[in-house]
Amino acid sequence: MSNNPSKKTSELKQEFIQLLINNDIIKNLLNTEIETADELINTQIFPRLKVDYDSTNDAKTYIGMKLDYPSITNNDAIKNCTLTFMILSHVNDIRTTTGDSRTDLLAEEITSIFNFNRKISFTFKLVEDVENPYDTNYYYRRLKFEFYAANSLENMLNVN
Repeated sequence: MSNNPSKKTSELKQEFIQLLINNDIIKNLLNTEIETADELINTQIFPRLKVDYDSTNDAKTYIGMKLDYPSITNNDAIKNCTLTFMILSHVNDIRTTTGDSRTDLLAEEITSIFNFNRKISFTFKLVEDVENPYDTNYYYRRLKFEFYAANSLENMLNVN
């Protein structure tokens, strides 16, 4: 993972997804049988907060993400970024064999991957960790990380 100033949102999301699908703890906590980790993409791990599921038939756990750029900092070469994860778990899938909440364990693992991580981009900082019922069948935990990323260097040179 590198801090390439010309990385597009979709490329950053793919890097984040790769960190999730290559993590054995996350794969195990998603509680599904797969042959390759890539099978989790757009079935249980989504590059958006909208999760495609059938609430009447799917008793599973999902992870969605969104990447926002709320403002440009005082330095035009750097922008503020917010990475949000939403972990959504069906009430029939939320409890693990150890009695723990699947959403809590996934949140802990995602936090261990991203919080104060300097390898992906600038340092990520966890600024929100909230849980609530989503509807009568699902429960969620939302994590929000703030970090800085470089603006396109090519565009920065054209500012003046």
